[in-house]
Amino acid sequence: MTETPHAIRLLLADVDGTILTPDHTPTPQTVAAVQRLRDADIAVTLTTGRPPQGLTSLIRALDLTDPLAALSGGVIVRPDLDVIIEHRMEFSAAETAVAVLTGGAFDIWVYTADQWLVRGAPGPRVDREAAIVGFHPTVVENFDAVLSRVVKIVGVSDDPLAVVRMTAEARRRCGRRVLVTSEPPYTAVEITDPLANTGEVLMALADAFDVPVEQVATIGASAVDVPMFEASGVSVAMGQASAEVRGAASFVAPSNADDGFAVAVERFVLGTGAA
Repeated sequence: MTETPHAIRLLLADVDGTILTPDHTPTPQTVAAVQRLRDADIAVTLTTGRPPQGLTSLIRALDLTDPLAALSGGVIVRPDLDVIIEHRMEFSAAETAVAVLTGGAFDIWVYTADQWLVRGAPGPRVDREAAIVGFHPTVVENFDAVLSRVVKIVGVSDDPLAVVRMTAEARRRCGRRVLVTSEPPYTAVEITDPLANTGEVLMALADAFDVPVEQVATIGASAVDVPMFEASGVSVAMGQASAEVRGAASFVAPSNADDGFAVAVERFVLGTGAA
């Protein structure tokens, strides 16, 4: 048996790279692990960079009934996608971000709480993303009509070096008005309001569930999950995560290709020691 330092009452887990396998599906072991958490009176919720509409099938598969976070923490929604909390970008920050990404010849995806918008004819990148999230974006000529409602902006490129450079440029041009992130394999720059981060997500969801943060367990796979690791009582990094992310967690589970989520639940949340 693996002892955890606190009696866990809430599990907050990342989606892609954690709950889902590399082909973006939950395994039967994952579904069973979620049910075992419920049987132990441990609530389960999610945080993801996906838009809320991209969670619909997973909400059904896991029978989720409580609030969860989407758009990198930019919104917290109920399972019916009704918005509870929304962190919109400042208008001027959204305007600057679009201009910077346009100047770098990036494909730009803009998200509001209820829309995914792209400019111009969709291409293979959009098709790939649509296949993952389960719906297609709205095509617009420009983003002017939604700049006051933007929650997240993503700049997409096939050039990793361009993504790294754009990350630095967006931070320089937008300043503290936004949070700018990118991670290996460096295919996208993500821009949100500074309050859209997993640390804030954890605080908001712990409050919603009336659970002390010391009794929250977190499981994730990327650098954006480190803030929630730092704020939670127990944190688990997936095995395929970077050394930096693994080092920030209390425990390390197998990868998402090896049912790491189910193993993490059994060993480090329920503490049964089972695989």
